[in-house]
Amino acid sequence: MAHRLTRLQAIFLTVVFFLVFGVCQKLYKQWSSARNIQMTVQQQETPTEVQEEVDTERLKTLQQQAKQQIAVTGEKIKLKKKYGFDVSSAVVMLKNAKNAYDLSDFENALVYARESSNIVDALISENAAASPAKIYVVKKGDTLWNISKRHYKKGARWYDVWKANKQIVPDFDRIYRGQKITIPGSYRQNQS
Repeated sequence: MAHRLTRLQAIFLTVVFFLVFGVCQKLYKQWSSARNIQMTVQQQETPTEVQEEVDTERLKTLQQQAKQQIAVTGEKIKLKKKYGFDVSSAVVMLKNAKNAYDLSDFENALVYARESSNIVDALISENAAASPAKIYVVKKGDTLWNISKRHYKKGARWYDVWKANKQIVPDFDRIYRGQKITIPGSYRQNQS
């Protein structure tokens, strides 16, 4: 037996439908309004938060660069001092870099460390090598330390190898098999 809707049932269902639809519409408007307010608040806070994140990342990067530059410059100074170079002005600059680093002034620490490095590099160019440079093809498992040890009998001369190849080896701890690098000649000691 088929069940037919009476007019009263149809009216009742229509009224219920519109009541439910009205309630849903009110809920949607409230949700939409709350969402718009929340998005407005987030948009107002976002530039500040994003700027703080950018500043934090920049500070971390500066800290890392300063720390690395101070370490590399310290090694360069030790090496040049060992070979008899006068590195006193570079040592003063490096102390300034370390002091700035300790005070969390990473930007100035990086500047001082680079200046100290430039002073040491100037010593290298003034006391250039007598023997000619060699070309070496990097093999699997090679490091600048190993290459330096093989050619100079001292691994601590890795910085000289890296400095001579800074254009093709921008990151001193990443060399790749098949790269052709220059092995600078031996340096004369400065007997002052």
